[in-house]
Amino acid sequence: GFDPEVFFFGNDIDFCRSAWGRGLKSVQCRSICYTHFGGFNPGRLGSLYAGFRFYHRKFSGPFERLVVDAVLLAGLLARVVCFGLLYGLTRNQWAGDKLRGFVGVLRGWAKASA
Repeated sequence: GFDPEVFFFGNDIDFCRSAWGRGLKSVQCRSICYTHFGGFNPGRLGSLYAGFRFYHRKFSGPFERLVVDAVLLAGLLARVVCFGLLYGLTRNQWAGDKLRGFVGVLRGWAKASA
């Protein structure tokens, strides 16, 4: 039931939405907790944004896709500016890693739209 076009980020919501579209239900069990031991790598930011955008290209109408892209892009630009300023002022390694990750997503933005 997983869409082979979706890799890792967004595959869960895509699966649930597709199941819902087939008349099935998705349920949550709030009494179960888990700990995710894997860390988040800034190099995966592009996949995260691509997952959001793929979901909306698949399930949303043209206007909603436009709004989603505008909101994501505005947030991305704000992050580039904020982390750019933080890194420029402090030379903090963490801020630099975040900045490079967000700039990488920004560079691939048009390509991910195709």
